[in-house]
Amino acid sequence: MSAVAADKFCAVCGDSAALMCERCMEPYCNRNCQAADWRRHKYSCIPMPVLVPNINAQCLEEQQVSAKPLVSKPNHGAIPKSNPKPINKEVNTVDPVSASSPVKSVGTPTGVSPEQLSSVWRETFLPPLNDFSECRVTHMKSDGVIWVVDVSNVELMEQFNEGMQRVKSMLQLAKCVKEDSLVVVQGEKNIQRGHVISVDSQSKTAMIRLIDHGSVVDLPLLEVYDPLPRMADIKAFAIQVKLLSNTGVQSNNHLTLRFLGPKTQEGFYPVQLKPKMTIPLNFPIKMLQMNSEVTVVTILEGCLHRDEQPIALLQISTIVQINAAMSEKLDGKPSQQQPISVPLPLDTCTTVFLATRTNQGYRRAFLLDVIDAPPTRTYLVYEMDEGRISITTDVRRIPSELLGHPIQTFAMKLNNEGQQVPLKELLESCGPDLTVKLRLESIQGQEKVRRVGAALLSKGKQMAEVELNTFMGEVSTMGHKYWREAIENGTLVRITHIVDYKEFFISSIETMFYANLFKRMEKKCRPFGPSDQILIGSIVLVASPKLGHFRGTICGIENDLFSVHNIDTGATYLVERQFLRMSCRFLENMPVSLSRVQLKSVCDIPECAVIPKNAGCELMKELLAENVEFRVEFVGSSTQLVDLHFGSGEATSLALRILPLMFTPVSFTTQEVAAAKPAAVAVPASVAAPAPAKVSAPAKVPAPAVVPKELTVKTRPAASEMSNELIPPLPLSPPASPIIETKEPQQQFQRHFYKDVPKILIPLGERIDAFLLNASELSKSGYITACHFKNDDESMYLQDLFSLINSEGKSSHPNIKSYIPCVGEMCLSMFSEDNSWYRAVCEEIIGDKARVLYCDFGNWEIVSFKNLKPISSRLVQAIIATKCYVEGYEKSQKFSQWEEHIKTNLHVLCRVKEGPDSNSRTITIPDLEKLVTQKT
Repeated sequence: MSAVAADKFCAVCGDSAALMCERCMEPYCNRNCQAADWRRHKYSCIPMPVLVPNINAQCLEEQQVSAKPLVSKPNHGAIPKSNPKPINKEVNTVDPVSASSPVKSVGTPTGVSPEQLSSVWRETFLPPLNDFSECRVTHMKSDGVIWVVDVSNVELMEQFNEGMQRVKSMLQLAKCVKEDSLVVVQGEKNIQRGHVISVDSQSKTAMIRLIDHGSVVDLPLLEVYDPLPRMADIKAFAIQVKLLSNTGVQSNNHLTLRFLGPKTQEGFYPVQLKPKMTIPLNFPIKMLQMNSEVTVVTILEGCLHRDEQPIALLQISTIVQINAAMSEKLDGKPSQQQPISVPLPLDTCTTVFLATRTNQGYRRAFLLDVIDAPPTRTYLVYEMDEGRISITTDVRRIPSELLGHPIQTFAMKLNNEGQQVPLKELLESCGPDLTVKLRLESIQGQEKVRRVGAALLSKGKQMAEVELNTFMGEVSTMGHKYWREAIENGTLVRITHIVDYKEFFISSIETMFYANLFKRMEKKCRPFGPSDQILIGSIVLVASPKLGHFRGTICGIENDLFSVHNIDTGATYLVERQFLRMSCRFLENMPVSLSRVQLKSVCDIPECAVIPKNAGCELMKELLAENVEFRVEFVGSSTQLVDLHFGSGEATSLALRILPLMFTPVSFTTQEVAAAKPAAVAVPASVAAPAPAKVSAPAKVPAPAVVPKELTVKTRPAASEMSNELIPPLPLSPPASPIIETKEPQQQFQRHFYKDVPKILIPLGERIDAFLLNASELSKSGYITACHFKNDDESMYLQDLFSLINSEGKSSHPNIKSYIPCVGEMCLSMFSEDNSWYRAVCEEIIGDKARVLYCDFGNWEIVSFKNLKPISSRLVQAIIATKCYVEGYEKSQKFSQWEEHIKTNLHVLCRVKEGPDSNSRTITIPDLEKLVTQKT
């Protein structure tokens, strides 16, 4: 072995190397090591080397004996002889990278003192300012400070580190380690440059920051080396930056950062993190290949007149994992919830992702539209993983780690629908075991896949050929005009429009709240201008002082009046042009659940047998006016024949209740309703129900278990809205009409409901004086009932109102017997503890008693019907009692002491903000710790 070979070591394994690259003299022990290093080596050995001055040629040859070249690249397959040829003087055996690289050779050792080293290492390789750059995270601190390296410099840093490893044997222990100096230390895997932060002479250790990584190490002085001169000629690669939060950031992850300016006095650069809204919009092909099981979420019914094809929304079975991750990240963790307070760019960006609060927790959603009008911003969103439309006021940013998951729900429609059974019947026949088999040949060569053909399978058997589409909530993209949701059997509905005595419209109970939203959309939807054309079939918003606010479609024009069909009730109105407004995405994508149905048994009555102005039609009008809730029951397989059951708990059938009334004149209605006494109903185990009273029902007239407000029919003249077409003049009822038992008519009274009474809530603010009314629900539900008085006059006015209520409650009502309040009705109730009368609202009927809420104080009580009275209109005044949730309340020692404190101190100084429920507030006690300390 030659002297040259004896002093060299293999660049791969570190063994003694008898061979070297013919061109650049990179040492290798055998051909296998050369082949293993070729992937790295070829990039700097194959290009033409940089010429070196002849004056350095002799020095270069002398260095070959004493030291191995630091960075060199092999010529693949070249095996040197035992006596290598003289080095080509045009080859730069010192430069570790190409000549264009800013990173030069670590170099050979020279006798340079630390004072003579270059100060370039104190500078940093920075990416361009005011532009987003990709950076790799190398080190993190808990306070949001992280160390990153520009991705464009990663390769240079690796080449520089490789060069330092080759001169490891040339390093010498540091003779004198000083603060704020450059040193070389042994890292976890290789040697690193370090900046000395401090030196402890007693323990003989030094705290050193690795300038190319960012971490800080504490090392003994015997493990610290002096740097080579060329190590100080290279800038530091690691950059110290600070984010608002490094939640979700991990080492070796890539971040897109924008550097906003120079280094601050604290030593870090101000940066902006580019938000990564990267939910994949492509169809989830890989996910369905791994797990092809799906479930049916809903079926969007199409309109036959518009040739709209029904669409089924299918859900991938892996949704449970995403929902669990969302709950883990956001539910009950306010510190990790990032609220959205800035205006959303729907005009420039139609695809906006966010997390929306639902009853089941937070869910990922697409934003469809927003109403930015008082009292609070309201969002219309499509829950991308649940396949449903939601209206919410609580939205947050989606955690970054949950953005990369594909959409879990997609749309499906049949291919060649005319040759197959209807979609709904097909899915019902398939059962719950559904899978899809993708036809990948239909998408070959496509990068962006939003649509794919597939076969629908049930228990392994192919049922139909279908088309699957990415769906982001807008039904117009699927060829539908509205988001039509079929009314399911057993759901709560209300009667919205009466066609005639046997046919009417029903709609989902959720549509009751649409009117308030339509009113808030009046400023959002632009009115039609004089030159704007209103086409038949277009969607409009009606904002009329007489008809109210609703949405509908233009179905005709008569005498400069537009015929508008209300798509949420089924009624049609003639509206002037000035009351019409243009549509918006919020208006178009709100679900429509309207169905035209017939009532069972009643629809079989011939028209000639129905008397004009009968009690049945009057009862239907009462139910329509009061928005009574019913539970729908479809009769047979048809969805057009139904029976309705009252939703207040009893099993009263509307068909059985209204059938005999179709043959009853209106004049006898009051007597009939008065004869129907209540019977006993099921009572919870915790409540002891008295024995039911024996009552006599009128002949052939079924008596309801409890007479709700919906069945109370008032004696009044013929309704003006009952047109001649609704009840044509027909002969009197047949001889088989029911026998009516007449009684002395009772005095009529007007019913008032809690939802119609105005509420004066505690004002929002930082330090509001709230007067405590009731705290009995604090330990159970975390809220108290309180109010706010602006001055003494308001408190005196409330005392006068209470005196008036008690006085009227003690007065007698001779002609009102067996008064039974409806659920939600305001009434007067005698409080058992002081036998005084107060305003209350009926919450529930329990046998011959009612559970009432004293709405001016916030406490409950179960009261007998005999201690209840109807409330007069002069007592229906604003309610000032407000439900106030105590923020951060828990059953701890601290709040237990506060509960004792407020028993004697009724004035609560608090910070007040919007509450989670309607007509509620959330309060924060700023001086809680101080109050508890004083109490202790």
